[in-house]
Amino acid sequence: MDEVTSSRKYCVQQLIPAVRNSAVGVDLAAIREHLQDSGSVVQEIFDENQGEDSLAALKSIVASLQAKEQELAQGMVDPTSDELGDLEAAANKLWLLDTNRLVAGAELVLNFQEDTRYGDDNAHEALFEYVDGHAMSKSTFTAFYKLLDNYTAEAGVSEEVTPEEKQEIFAFLDVAVQTPVVRYVMKYLNASGKLPDDAQDEYGFKGFLYRLWFYFYSKEARFDSSGFEHVFAGDTRDGKVGGMHNWIQLLVQERKGELNYLGYITSRGVDGDEEPGSEYLMSISFDWKGATKTVGSSFFG
Repeated sequence: MDEVTSSRKYCVQQLIPAVRNSAVGVDLAAIREHLQDSGSVVQEIFDENQGEDSLAALKSIVASLQAKEQELAQGMVDPTSDELGDLEAAANKLWLLDTNRLVAGAELVLNFQEDTRYGDDNAHEALFEYVDGHAMSKSTFTAFYKLLDNYTAEAGVSEEVTPEEKQEIFAFLDVAVQTPVVRYVMKYLNASGKLPDDAQDEYGFKGFLYRLWFYFYSKEARFDSSGFEHVFAGDTRDGKVGGMHNWIQLLVQERKGELNYLGYITSRGVDGDEEPGSEYLMSISFDWKGATKTVGSSFFG
């Protein structure tokens, strides 16, 4: 799987510049030569996706590599004994299984700018420089996106779920439990004896996630928050932003003009001369809806 993943990443890195700028050409022969030692599966995918239009052919190659990567990941969702005994190994496996992740520096380009402290605004441009629209059309991304406008940001305002919003939640859970990441988590928790009896199959696990993420609890008013709202959508309270550890919500709110990126935090995710993030795990500061997030950490992509 590593060969397929690294090949897809390289192909995406060659594809996106051509997508962003029609003057940039695609040299399929050079790309294939670069990947000549990547195994027979990768070479077969190149053989199956040839054509006079090099850009179209490379798009097909990327799609085929992604499909093969997902197929291989689905065959790796059973945790090993080593992973069951080592949480770090399990976390590394989750990272490997996340085949929907965008390629940093290509499908997702961030404008880091300057570091910041204490909420000072040291970034005068947007954080998100480029996000590939095709990459964002994946089913999990589109289903997740529909959930973000279902909540009131201010703590103390009771939340209500409409029938349409409930269907959006179910649609998101339906696609989420089909991903290798969530299937692995279910099997890992089941093998570890951490799941209740009614959550040990796919149907029951969806109900378990629904209760865990979407059941409301009370902060300042009855049923004014939920785990999903706090962690992913974010909330505001006493001039501070709570939660909002999700890059898609950050993107949506910045493009709406409601989020002002202030800069990144140098004490987290930076090592020497490296960019402020490793595979875009980084901490940032931002203003949102009249409140400030002094330090917030998220995966990006």
